[in-house]
This record gives sequence, C-alpha cells and structure tokens, in this order.
Amino acid sequence: MHTLGVVHRDIKPENILVTSMDPVRVKVADFGLASYLRHGAMLQGQCGTTGYGAPEMRFGRDGYDYKVDCWSLGVTLFEM
Repeated sequence: MHTLGVVHRDIKPENILVTSMDPVRVKVADFGLASYLRHGAMLQGQCGTTGYGAPEMRFGRDGYDYKVDCWSLGVTLFEM
C-alpha cells in the first residue's frame, strides 16, 4: 500500500480483516480516509480514530507521511 503511495490514515482493529486461516491472510479495509502521497510530500489535516492516531497527525504542524500508519498498526498490535 505504501509502495503505491497510499496512506490509509485509519488503521484500527475494525479495519483489519482475516480472510483465511490456512494459510493466514489479512487484508486492510475501509479506505475512506486514505490519501495518495507524492514522494517527498507531506499530508495535512486530522482524521482517523483518535486512540489510534499518531501524535504528528494530531499535534504536528509540519504535516505527516505514511509513518502514521505504522504508529496505528503498533497501537493495534499492542491492543491485541
């Protein structure tokens, strides 16, 4: 997803689907808040679910990039 320039911006347990158990296959759903990100650009604006959002999305003034998805995934895995 990130290699295609897409930032999901709302990764949380409700948006992760397990489609198969043998082998395990996982898919990300609900791209309603997703955005394309050109190389070297930064996104602006608060969106997504507050408890899973990265600090730079909420408080940063310089914008953010795909790393906000990594933060949200980390929070999700910690919660699991």
